[in-house]
Amino acid sequence: MEKGIVIVNENLPVGLKANICAVLGMSLGKKYPEVVGGDIFTLDRASISGITQIPLPILQGSSEKLSEIFEIHRNSDVFMAIFDNSALTTKNYSEFQNKISCINLAELQIHGLIAYGPKKTINKISADLPLLK
Repeated sequence: MEKGIVIVNENLPVGLKANICAVLGMSLGKKYPEVVGGDIFTLDRASISGITQIPLPILQGSSEKLSEIFEIHRNSDVFMAIFDNSALTTKNYSEFQNKISCINLAELQIHGLIAYGPKKTINKISADLPLLK
């Protein structure tokens, strides 16, 4: 059984944390479209777009912890997408691409990540991380 989590940098303001969660959720939906439910209808037949079919708890940790998790699991059976400092400091995707292409992986300052994979592995990743409150 698969499970997903989002982890955000505990030191960021709440607005940035919310934005990071939204961006990373889109990355998961693109990679695994089956996690998004189909459109549904109200009693009066108004169409409502589908939302996630899986729980997606939002956790928090230090930037160092996020980098550690990413480094350990990035080549495993866990899907990971990250939101780094480059994403915080650019205004469009082209700028983001250019900035990322000039940075080594080890230099990324990760502010958020989404992880989706085997429940046992995800539970290990999230075991010592508090929920975002």
